[in-house]
Amino acid sequence: MRRSREDAAETRRNIVEAASRLFRARGVAEVGVAETMSALGLTVGGFYKHFRSKDALVAEAIEAASLETTASLAADGDGDARRAAFAAYLSDAHVANPAYGCPVAALAGEAAHGGGAEREAMRQAIERALAGLGLERAKGERERRRLLAGFATAVGAVVLARALSGAKIGDELIGAVRAELLGEA
Repeated sequence: MRRSREDAAETRRNIVEAASRLFRARGVAEVGVAETMSALGLTVGGFYKHFRSKDALVAEAIEAASLETTASLAADGDGDARRAAFAAYLSDAHVANPAYGCPVAALAGEAAHGGGAEREAMRQAIERALAGLGLERAKGERERRRLLAGFATAVGAVVLARALSGAKIGDELIGAVRAELLGEA
């Protein structure tokens, strides 16, 4: 019996979600199509019914992760909401769980070396995050620059803390960025 379009769409969503988590947790280069499909109890042959290549999946996975994570950002971009978004971004939970976190911190380095679709998906993810933080509603050039610098600093701090994997200096980096961006002591 032939599967319905709804079943096929559901399977595709599941593949994208699984890949998104695996890519963010371990990196694109470390996760193969076979592992992604196996995580869902599917075969590699089934992959090509949904995607023309791994690169196409990577681009969709970045977009899905971006949509998922920016949904929690400050929709109105006001100061308190923005502060809360940065606090969540710089939290121990976000640093410790890349599979459920921002695709920018998890995959930007790989996307920089990826193909056009992957790079485009990352560009959109970055712009989506900045929009969620209220970049377009920034009052003046100074606020705009501060928001851009804050985002870049927060992303960099998360990347470095993850690379340092629980080392004291990683905790210090996150603490220093929290203190600067959030005014914490």
